[in-house]
Amino acid sequence: MVIDVRLRPLYGGFLRQVRNPTSADFSAQLGMVKPASVRELSVELMLREMDEAGVTLGIAPGRNGHFRYNVSNDEVVETVEPEAELVAKYEERYQQFKRIYPACKPLFR
Repeated sequence: MVIDVRLRPLYGGFLRQVRNPTSADFSAQLGMVKPASVRELSVELMLREMDEAGVTLGIAPGRNGHFRYNVSNDEVVETVEPEAELVAKYEERYQQFKRIYPACKPLFR
């Protein structure tokens, strides 16, 4: 099982970061190329890229970087209404998380 512990989902503060021109300019200066999922702002593509890289599960911690658009841990853990179509399509992926979460829960207290 491969777990990406630095996932930046295209939602909330993470979405604000990828739309921030300062962030894009800084990334370009480092020679970083945006993946298709970021260029197209597509969760579907992000999940496909994870699959292609062999990533089983993504963890999205808060991000306090050097840009204006930080993402607090509180923002990350806010309850959001999931997109029903994506939930149905990726039910198996969610079930993997349900199996691992009880073992990880004490780490977040």
